[in-house]
Amino acid sequence: MLPAVLPAAAAGADPIFVAIEKHRVLSADFDAAVSISAKLIGPEFDAADAITSDANGKLMNHADTLICSQPTTLAGIVALMRYVSGLEEWQHPLDRREWDSEELAMDIPNWHQTFLNSLANAVEKISAGR
Repeated sequence: MLPAVLPAAAAGADPIFVAIEKHRVLSADFDAAVSISAKLIGPEFDAADAITSDANGKLMNHADTLICSQPTTLAGIVALMRYVSGLEEWQHPLDRREWDSEELAMDIPNWHQTFLNSLANAVEKISAGR
């Protein structure tokens, strides 16, 4: 598991560390919002639920960005793989295949495929020295 705060040198060497940290912060924000919403009822719940929904949207948008990101160093690849492997299901990007018709679902990669393809592209670029 990655430390809660990344060393400044690591964050400067590969932008993936910033993306990982942003996902960690957005996850904490969403988790806190859910905890508050769960304790409320009536109009207070409605207001808190709107905040929770907004936090979830930000988390899901960034989760999509995270899995499409290509680390620029081997250390970044390892950090991203370890980070993603430790995520809870609620922190994963939404699987677009579940949202589309069965007909279209065959043509839409799931997030795992997208993530692995992004990692493969990063390895190729690093190996080629680009």
